[in-house]
Amino acid sequence: MIGERDFDVALMDIKMAGINGIETFKQVKSIKPDIKVIMMTAYSLDSLIQEALDEGAYEVIAEPLDVQKVVEHIEELTRGNCILVVNDNPNICKTLKDILTESNHRVCVAHSGKEAIEIVKEKQCDILLIDVKMPILNGLDTYLRIKNINPNISAVMMTAYRNETEELVEEELKKNVCSCVFKPLNIDEISSIIG
Repeated sequence: MIGERDFDVALMDIKMAGINGIETFKQVKSIKPDIKVIMMTAYSLDSLIQEALDEGAYEVIAEPLDVQKVVEHIEELTRGNCILVVNDNPNICKTLKDILTESNHRVCVAHSGKEAIEIVKEKQCDILLIDVKMPILNGLDTYLRIKNINPNISAVMMTAYRNETEELVEEELKKNVCSCVFKPLNIDEISSIIG
């Protein structure tokens, strides 16, 4: 499954029939090195537990599971979406990057649609914060190309040209863009949309 789909976190039992959790974990890490793994065990397997931690497991928790603790670990591991800010204005990019980084988000910046597409080919991004009106490749065309690469990405469009881009914004919202914000940007509004 990890070879076919993108997962952020894996919960994995240490003791399983056939291939044990440690060997599975090693193979999973070879396929997706940045996946976070929480190992679980109902047994006192000190050597396997230590091996799991040595291999880079985030945590080994005992069964029966404390579900609340597991949820807390997952929230900690997944906190802060990776946001790709796309805007041809470097000052807007810097401002948004600084503010979003302070809110514990991972932020990448692209100054053109073409640059954004290249970033998405190499990096897992969760949210696209993209300007509607950009030279060469506008925000909607960029978003549609990125959506072909990463179908799970969410997009928030931004524009200073409310009247001029009204039709394009309506088309974007029909294409599953989650929202459109208008400049001057209201950071609280962006934060509430991004979550």
